[in-house]
Amino acid sequence: MEPTARALELADGVRQTLRLAERLLSTDIDFNPATTIRAFTGRVSDLVGCLILPGIASKLRECAPSLTLQILHMVPERAIKALETNQLDFAISMKLAHPEYIRAEALMPDRMCVAIGATNPLARSRLTLKRFLAASHLRVAMSPTDRRFVDDWLATRGLRRNVVMTVPHWMLIPPMLKDGELVAVVSRRFAELFEGDGIVIRELPFESPSFDWTLYWHRRDDHGAAHRWMRGLVHEVCQEL
Repeated sequence: MEPTARALELADGVRQTLRLAERLLSTDIDFNPATTIRAFTGRVSDLVGCLILPGIASKLRECAPSLTLQILHMVPERAIKALETNQLDFAISMKLAHPEYIRAEALMPDRMCVAIGATNPLARSRLTLKRFLAASHLRVAMSPTDRRFVDDWLATRGLRRNVVMTVPHWMLIPPMLKDGELVAVVSRRFAELFEGDGIVIRELPFESPSFDWTLYWHRRDDHGAAHRWMRGLVHEVCQEL
């Protein structure tokens, strides 16, 4: 049997109520990361996850072995609604429009660059705007990051790049670049994870501003000891990168 649309709607409401009840029944007064059994849910893309989740996992094993963390991946704009409805404890993204009751704290700076397979002829020549536009581009669908920093800039000048394939996840990009002639606009921090392993990095052939990966949470969690500790851990890991 398949649940009805109404049943699915009620299930979401029940999950939110249970999460709120769990918070109300648990106290932060004597919070101790070494003994807590608290569970957190965060929104992190696979791009940012590659950068910070190994460090977070290591610190949790060391400092909070019974704390559990569930990572979800959703389109960035949906993350704000999920914070509002208590489905998320925190989200990490960039430049999200949000109401004043959603807090935002910059975690680490980054900028966009062009990742190219080492066997691609473009890797051995200067990347001009003309060559950039003519190249076969790979784009990530679930994130507006590259569109904000590339396609919007091009559109204002009546230009358009040649996107030949769109994929749902950032981690699909490195293996697809290595042995082909595709290029991709990605976070420089992400590209540096694979630089030298069949991938080279080039600057965009036009001015592109830097940005901050940002931590978002609801103001109801401003003063909770467990939540403040978790935010501090995320911030610490980002500062160590």
